[in-house]
Amino acid sequence: MDAEELLTQYVLGQRDFREVILRESQLIAANLSEANLSGADLSRADLTQANFSKANLEAAILSETDLSGARLVEAKLIKTNLTKANLTEADLREANLTDANLNGAVLYRNIMPDGTIHD
Repeated sequence: MDAEELLTQYVLGQRDFREVILRESQLIAANLSEANLSGADLSRADLTQANFSKANLEAAILSETDLSGARLVEAKLIKTNLTKANLTEADLREANLTDANLNGAVLYRNIMPDGTIHD
């Protein structure tokens, strides 16, 4: 499955995309709210300004991914690999980051899970 097919399936009502492999994909400003992307590989993808509100990204690989300006409100990011991800201005309100790997991630001007802004 490629990014275009995923977006088409999403528009048609599909929400289950477990373990999909979309390395280096372009999903700029995509709406994937409430999608199940658990175990997905989105490493080095461009997810700038994408909407992942209430999405399940548990154990997903988002290393070196550009999530700047992304909306991750109430997203499930448990055990998600966010190594070296760009989370500049991402909205993480009420996101579950339990055991997420944020080594080397860029966290600048974020809205954190507790609602505070991280500068």
